[in-house]
Amino acid sequence: MEEKNSMKRALRAFLQNAFTWRLFIGRNPDRVPGGSIVLFPVMPDVLFCGLAGILVVKGNEGPAYGTALETLVRHFGRVKANSLDKVLSLSIDLGSYLNPDALAAFEKALYSLKQNPDAQWRLSREDSLAGLEDLCRDMSLFVDQEERLFEKNASSFTTRDMEVLFKSLVHLKDISWGLREDVLKNQGKITDLTGRDMFLSSGEFEKYQRINFTLNALDRLEVRGRDSCGIQVAFRFGNPWEIKKLVD
Repeated sequence: MEEKNSMKRALRAFLQNAFTWRLFIGRNPDRVPGGSIVLFPVMPDVLFCGLAGILVVKGNEGPAYGTALETLVRHFGRVKANSLDKVLSLSIDLGSYLNPDALAAFEKALYSLKQNPDAQWRLSREDSLAGLEDLCRDMSLFVDQEERLFEKNASSFTTRDMEVLFKSLVHLKDISWGLREDVLKNQGKITDLTGRDMFLSSGEFEKYQRINFTLNALDRLEVRGRDSCGIQVAFRFGNPWEIKKLVD
């Protein structure tokens, strides 16, 4: 009986949601809102193959990324609340320094952001980069402050205590580095590749993000020995006059 009721509830929910979908014919999927079905989609410079040329289903868009940015700020606030001065004043114990649970949630939110091109596109589109820059700056200042406080009060802790405290501080430094280097700096690089100040669509942003990822991978490629890895570009001229024109 319970299984039958569950099936009825699922079917009822499906039928209710079905009437909320929008139907378009011959439209660019990037130009329609979330929760849309596009028959015979049209995109510039794209030749669809198979079912993709007949039907595209665009799911409902997630929440505005400003909300996710606020989540990152909130995680940092929870971390910052358990600073070293709270440990020194015995307001919190060593194990609560920088709130390890909040650090784990902070790291998870950062990882989700790095794996989600659409979320990064929203971040860029909604002009939230200024807020991200402020967060990165605040984190760097806080880490510097904690390190100075450590140096000043190093004699107050045993070696074992220092290991516990530094583990959390290093975790925060890793998150700060990832947010600054993997997200914030790459936003600028991706925008520079387009030659424009904004992206027209999430799909366009993702294409440039993949190009930027490839360039970063080549830049960080480790090679050994005398021979190095590089990219060679060759130009062919139709006649000597073209070469002379270029030199002049």
